Amino acid sequence: MAKVKLRPEQIESYQMDEEGRLYLEYNEKVGGEPFGYSFDGLSLVGKFDSIADLYRECIKQNKTWEELLSEQ
Repeated sequence: MAKVKLRPEQIESYQMDEEGRLYLEYNEKVGGEPFGYSFDGLSLVGKFDSIADLYRECIKQNKTWEELLSEQ
């Protein structure tokens, strides 16, 4: 997937917490919109404890969150 172009102020905002920093890493390595941009009926419930855990697994498997959640 294509890397999302972020404005400097968006990057600064994402860098403020762990989930945001993981999104930046996810966007750099995998590419894609942040989780929640488009749910398409996909849910974390029963699959991941947090969005940060989702991003970690996406990075590990080199898959978008949409791909990963649709497999679960």
